[in-house]
Formats: sequence, C-alpha cells, structure tokens
Amino acid sequence: MIRKTDPAPSDRLALRAAATRIDVLLVDDHDLFRAGMRLILGDQPLGVGMQIGQVHEAASLAQALALAEGSKVDVVLLDVQLPGLMGIEGLTLLKRRWPQAALLMLSAQQDSATVRLALQRGALAYLSKTSSPEQIRQSVHMAALGQIKPSLLDVAQMDSSSESGEAAHSLSARQLDVLLLMCEGLSNKIIAYRLSLSENTVRNHVAAILRFLGSNTRTGAVLQAQRQGLVQTTQPAPLQALPS
Repeated sequence: MIRKTDPAPSDRLALRAAATRIDVLLVDDHDLFRAGMRLILGDQPLGVGMQIGQVHEAASLAQALALAEGSKVDVVLLDVQLPGLMGIEGLTLLKRRWPQAALLMLSAQQDSATVRLALQRGALAYLSKTSSPEQIRQSVHMAALGQIKPSLLDVAQMDSSSESGEAAHSLSARQLDVLLLMCEGLSNKIIAYRLSLSENTVRNHVAAILRFLGSNTRTGAVLQAQRQGLVQTTQPAPLQALPS
C-alpha cells in the first residue's frame, strides 16, 4: 500500500517558487474588509502551479488608478460602492488601465439590474461579499485562468431576449474623469489642466454629461449623478488656482 505524504518543507518552497504568481488589486473603502480578504487570499496555492503574489490595496478608484505605472495586476476585486466614482462606473477606467486583468465585482447587495450593468461594463463576474472564503479563492483562481463557474455567481440569469433592444447609454471613460472632477467643484480650466485636455474639449465633455444626466446646470448634474449612484455624496472642494 502506497501512503501519500506531504512534501518536505524544502520541496514546498521549491513548488511555491515555481508557481505562477497572481497579483490582485483589492479596491474597497472598508479597512476591515480588506484585511479579511488578505487573510482569505493568504499565501496558500490557489491551485496546481498557481498562488497569490502581491495584493495591492486601494480605498478608492483614485487610489487604485494612482498605482505606479507598470504595476502588474491579474485580477481586480472591486467593491460596487466607493468614495467618488462608484465601482460600476469605474469598471471602464480600470479596464482601460489593465486591459488584460479579470474584473470581479464585490457587493453585499445583488440584483439582476446591477449585475447586468456590471457585466456590460466589463466585469467578468459578480460575487457576493457573503460568499465563503473558499468560493472567493476559487473565483480568483478561475478568473485568472479565464474560467468562471456559474454556480459561484449568485446572480439572476441574464435573458437578452427580454431586453427592449434599445442600446444602453453610458458615459465614456474620459467623461467619467470629467464628472468626478466636476463633483470636486473644479472649473473647466482646472479640469483641462488636470486631465491635460484643451478647455474646449472639457467644455464639450461637460455638455455631454449635462445631456446624459438631463440637467441644464453643473450643480444639477452633480446632484443627479449622486442620485443615480454614479458618484457618492461628497462636499465640493473649493476651486483651486492653477500652478504658477
């Protein structure tokens, strides 16, 4: 009878060194939740030849996008509700920054409309924060492989035949950039400076945002964006002067 034995410590180290390292970006504004996710992911192998490498943490989309240029990200775990731009709207920005990364949405609440919107914006899967640690680890593993088991997703089945056929309208990634800065109370001139755009281009983006939100004023557009959950309610920052 052959008895199965665990690898020796030196063998385990060799196996770990040879494993493919999956770098994860965790975006959530709750410190305790991020700490818990770190424990869940841990340093145990995700599967044969695969383990978690570096776990980048961010409390907002702004922090996530501020990661050093060239930072490797294989899987993104993104909370739906975040300070500033909401997670759903930030999917476009994250996909533009890390086009090869698998995007997984995390939320304590789930409804078919939100799930459908997340999938339309580029999310690979939508996971409940109440998922078991094993489900989350397995989801990260399968996302890295480009595979997701439907049983891991607590979502309603998407029936495209029931849709009206009308194309979904949304703001572009650049318009989302402009909207976020509008919510800070910045003028077109400062927004143009921040985003390295011409003031006329910013003016056109603002006009498109106003049309999208059905408002005639910037203040009304910001309030409407907050009501629709595109951004969280924040106190506008005072106008800033351009650097001399």
